Amino acid sequence: MIERSREQARGQFERLEGIDPGAIRQVRRLASGGEGALTVAWCVQHALIHAGEHWGQIQLNAQLYGRSGRRP
Repeated sequence: MIERSREQARGQFERLEGIDPGAIRQVRRLASGGEGALTVAWCVQHALIHAGEHWGQIQLNAQLYGRSGRRP
């Protein structure tokens, strides 16, 4: 499952090669419900940080289950 996710991420990054990272996009912010202008670079950075947080959660859960002897 992890390798499949990595392959999907690589494919998404390949799609970014033809996009200007400084390009401005109008986006709707889910947390505030408002709209704002953000660069493509900011959006990519935000997505990477968010994915990293989830990866950390996965690792913590794996450690927790590993110590208790239970399997996820």
